[in-house]
Amino acid sequence: MLQTVRGKKWLGLAIALVALVALACGTREVVKEVEVPGETVVVEKEVIREVPVEVVVEKEVVKEVMVPGETMVVEKEVVKEVMVPGETVVVEKEVVKEVPVEVVVEREVVKTVEVPGQTVVVEKEVVREVPVEVVVEKEVVKEVPVEVVVEKEVVKTVEVVKEVEKIVEVEAAGPEKHLRMRFKEAIAHINPFDSLSRPHSWAWNLMGSRLIFPDDKAMQWSPDLAQRWEVSEDATSYTFYLRKGAKFHDGEEVTADDVVFTFRSYLNPEASPRGPNLLSLIKGAEAFTAANGQGDVGIVKVDDYTVRFDQEFPNALFLDKCCNSTPIIMPEHVLGNVAPAEIANYPWSREFIGSGPFMLDVPFVADRGWSMRKNPDYFFGEPRLDKISFEFIETRDATFVAMQRGEIHGSSYPTLTEEMYQAFVTDPRFNVIGIKGSIMRSFMFNNNYEPAQDLRVRHAFLMAIDRQALIDAYWQGNGDIINTPFQNPLYHIPEYDSRYPYNPAKARELLAEAGWDESTVIENKSYYVDREDFFSAIQAMLAEVGIQMKTTMQQGPAWVEDFYNKHEFDLVFAGFGAPFDPDGWLIAQMHSSAQDGGQYANPDLDALIDKGRAATTPAARGEAYAMIAEDFIDRMPFLPILRQNEWWYKANVWHQPILSEARQATSFSTIQILPVFLNAGSWHKYHPERWDLDVR
Repeated sequence: MLQTVRGKKWLGLAIALVALVALACGTREVVKEVEVPGETVVVEKEVIREVPVEVVVEKEVVKEVMVPGETMVVEKEVVKEVMVPGETVVVEKEVVKEVPVEVVVEREVVKTVEVPGQTVVVEKEVVREVPVEVVVEKEVVKEVPVEVVVEKEVVKTVEVVKEVEKIVEVEAAGPEKHLRMRFKEAIAHINPFDSLSRPHSWAWNLMGSRLIFPDDKAMQWSPDLAQRWEVSEDATSYTFYLRKGAKFHDGEEVTADDVVFTFRSYLNPEASPRGPNLLSLIKGAEAFTAANGQGDVGIVKVDDYTVRFDQEFPNALFLDKCCNSTPIIMPEHVLGNVAPAEIANYPWSREFIGSGPFMLDVPFVADRGWSMRKNPDYFFGEPRLDKISFEFIETRDATFVAMQRGEIHGSSYPTLTEEMYQAFVTDPRFNVIGIKGSIMRSFMFNNNYEPAQDLRVRHAFLMAIDRQALIDAYWQGNGDIINTPFQNPLYHIPEYDSRYPYNPAKARELLAEAGWDESTVIENKSYYVDREDFFSAIQAMLAEVGIQMKTTMQQGPAWVEDFYNKHEFDLVFAGFGAPFDPDGWLIAQMHSSAQDGGQYANPDLDALIDKGRAATTPAARGEAYAMIAEDFIDRMPFLPILRQNEWWYKANVWHQPILSEARQATSFSTIQILPVFLNAGSWHKYHPERWDLDVR
């Protein structure tokens, strides 16, 4: 009898506990069976009625409680009143019948976790001896905006003993915030000392940090690893003061030693084939580069958190050179023992150690993709996104389908067809945002290509092409016709952009004067693999005046090799820079100290480029660039089709602090064009730790 009564008593406690939890959570809880391993709960009847008020239990009487090794007797349990608007429900009696067995509990730990809008979670329960079998069929918990009144519940047999040890409050673990991005240019590596493409830029900006970064919200330079910086009065030195406590992904602190190591490595052509030209403003840089990283150079460690860069001559350009295109700061303690010539062979795909908001997660696989996970110790704060992955999707069609299916949220390269953009601007799930253009979509002849040595051939080539028709048909009308990259109002000569209008008759005349051989086939190499229709239209226009052109599509690495390294091409089509300040692309593309892809560099042009970068006033710089533009308009090293504002598309669930400020576009005419501080590619450098994803 004492054994039976003991079972009754624990039944009462179990029922009381369930009732209290249901009231505390404020949800509708329908419990048809309660799952406890190795036991059985049989509910004979349960009636639940929804009411918009809270259930109040006035009194519950339990007379005796079981203590291990003793007995427990439940004589009676009475719930006297349950208040419901307009009536009072009286529960007369609840009887727990005798069960002729005894339950011995060796250890039972029940931890209850309260999650808003959810139910109680039992973490662990261990029962040593249960002489009867319990079968649990189902437990259903639902959340509803009303309270629940249990009018009568009769439980026949329960052999469950529970003790609540403690209740711990935790935040609910929400779904993973995984941003998925597309890239279209196949890249062979993620070595930060040797890169030119957009996917590389995205990788560095998310996994690495610079001294400062171009801020498109404030339209100025803003702190990154350097909390502040100073420029000497005579503009011959720049000093950066590092923030203390910033760490690399392996936990080591970023110090001045890492900054000095990084910049010296960028100036060493054995480690960085493209870095030296961009950093040639540093005092002694050219000699240091010529000696393969040997000797003195104006990169000075002042103390553990201060670095000074002495300049070759006074200038106002160094912030752009040091902190935009190159470099991200790399760890000396990881790479310092790697020979400069072996930097390219370091296992970047598995062991990329930066100091940015995201860390390499899934290893980089050439032409496939990679992913990053958040860096919880990032010095600007833990990122809101859990993960970012980049997936190689080559064609526009596949990209569009992936966006529609929600498989990706955006792209590191924005170009789509007019129909695709139209679909995005009419679909509230997406938005299209314009960024003021700094890219010139242009042909460039190899200056050593004999058939185009006669400048009349170049002029005829451009006049044979109806550029406005191409802009309207293949670039959604989003572009301006220009003939030179010099578009800064300080250096721009508007008349130049009206030269070489569409005039097939004049083109034929010029070709005849130049003695053009119509059997000549010009090979155009391009990485615009999704623009075959665009090139087909151009080929047809050129054929009308007697120029045969064929286009060979290449992946990014092959194109870079042929253009920059081998100079093996007749003609290329690419995106060339036309930024607010022309110094950077002039040095990189047209100076004899650079790789000079088009082979247009010469001593006279070098002298004008050097004059422009050494000038201390905008007017003096303008004089040099106006002279370069005058040379360009005759020689036409570039044969531009358009300068394009970039239309970026994104899923609206992705919050990006720059793009998400744009109004929702509903047509091409309502696409908002956002300004930029330096160029159209800098918006994704703005605080990636603040990016977010709505996963509700």
